[in-house]
Amino acid sequence: MAYTRFIRASRLAFLVFTFSTASVAQNQSEKFDFDCFSDTPLLTILQELMSTGVNINFDHDLVKKVTVRGTCRECSVEEVLDKFLPQGCLRWEKVGERQYSIYRNEQKGSVHGFVRDAVTKELIH
Repeated sequence: MAYTRFIRASRLAFLVFTFSTASVAQNQSEKFDFDCFSDTPLLTILQELMSTGVNINFDHDLVKKVTVRGTCRECSVEEVLDKFLPQGCLRWEKVGERQYSIYRNEQKGSVHGFVRDAVTKELIH
């Protein structure tokens, strides 16, 4: 009796695993087409991606005024993000299966030149 339950549970687990693996493979091959000949809100593109089940986390204030132009044919999610996120301003990171986060690009730089004390006019090293 216990052996029969184990066999049934094993079969069910195999079917669930097979189904979930097939759906992930299908989603990974999903391609998108965008034609943005005039200024198109970046938010519109992100919402279109999210309507297909892609989870994109971002600060609404970060993208609400950003508009983009361009064409993307048969593009993956990553290719769409590469194409339409403003270079230098925003960056994306894959955080899970069909899960992405968009961040402000915090580029680190260096300061060149001299710093002078405002009161004493001495150079600060």
